[in-house]
Amino acid sequence: MNLETSDGNAAAPGTRLANFIRRYALLAILPVLLLGSYYSFSHHVVNRSPGETGSVALSLLNEGVMADPYLIPTGPTAHTAPGTVGLLAITYAMFDGNTSSARIAQSVLALSFYMGGVWLVITYCRQQQLRLPGLIGALMLTCVLPVHLYATIVFWRQWDQPVSALLIMALLLAWTMPRALHERPYTRAIAIALIGGIGGLFAPILPIIACIAELHLGWRSRAWRPAVVGTVLIFLSLVPWAVRNQQMLGSAILTRSNFGLELAVGNHTGATGTYTLAGAPAIHPYNYVDAAQRLATIGEVAYMAEMKQRAMGWITANPEAFFKLSVTRARLLFFPQTVDGDPLFSWAKRMVVWATSLLMFGMLLVVFLMRLPVLPWIACVLLPVGPYILTHATQRYAFPTYFAAVCLIATGIDALARHRRQRLRTA
Repeated sequence: MNLETSDGNAAAPGTRLANFIRRYALLAILPVLLLGSYYSFSHHVVNRSPGETGSVALSLLNEGVMADPYLIPTGPTAHTAPGTVGLLAITYAMFDGNTSSARIAQSVLALSFYMGGVWLVITYCRQQQLRLPGLIGALMLTCVLPVHLYATIVFWRQWDQPVSALLIMALLLAWTMPRALHERPYTRAIAIALIGGIGGLFAPILPIIACIAELHLGWRSRAWRPAVVGTVLIFLSLVPWAVRNQQMLGSAILTRSNFGLELAVGNHTGATGTYTLAGAPAIHPYNYVDAAQRLATIGEVAYMAEMKQRAMGWITANPEAFFKLSVTRARLLFFPQTVDGDPLFSWAKRMVVWATSLLMFGMLLVVFLMRLPVLPWIACVLLPVGPYILTHATQRYAFPTYFAAVCLIATGIDALARHRRQRLRTA
């Protein structure tokens, strides 16, 4: 599906400068590599806590089971992403637990995910034959102004967001690759299924995006068999994890178990849109011993159901407050007051993030008005933040869509440039 169809000259070569930048665009990753390496090796004393995911990884390493993400031992869990748990367990096994060396390794791994995302963005620009304005916009936002690089390497290294951003970008690339829809449809369907199914072990939203991609491609090509095969493969990829959860937790959870808890900690009287201990009910078992004891007593599945019932009771009784909170959370995700990361130039980083969000929404409108495919952007840029608009917001939750958002901006800029050139030709 070639997104460049607005002027009928998608395959036309760009300027020499554009071709030069396109050919050597990967060199723009070098400053990211140098700066990211500096962060990795000099900030390992920051963010020492393993967090919930790291705690489960240590349990997997020491006890052989994914368990105990909370303040006290509570048994097997599906609270955290199993794929990320596995990656952290490998680093802990190589470097004797939660040591400085392990944290450096995790930072280097997060840096590799970021650079992989940049590489996929550049690959997207090459595949779509974006002209100079769109290509420069993509490089500016990912390499020249890498506002999320510090937080990715230092604060988010033990979470699933860095790898989720890479996987969402890979799924977008497979979805939008400029090939005829009838050319090797099974290859594309299987690639999307593998990214979505296996990626579901890292980010619960990926199987949903992949299913949307399969159905979208099937509808456009009227070739439904590859779409059905891909959708089935997505489901089958999640079955082993669901079987494990059925055996250990008594419920065949396909992804993660914690949505009810996150819904409860984000929706209550006094909620502000973000999760802070001040003013929040004492219900999160990672922060409160009583909550952890309650979870250990009744089991994780029952506790999460209890929290979901608590949240839905408050939402039903306070629909107006819930709506206002959701608007606040959306604003905080796209237009944060502070940007997690290096305290240097924090105001400038905030301006870049705000400008990126404004460009993203603007270019989404441009893509729609120019009748280019819009569903991939809705699915890869907006859908992943949907759960956090309902629960609680932080910049870490918005980051997985960053590379896809950059591609949307580059596509919109390129479409505007082509439209302007077409008008000048016909003038």
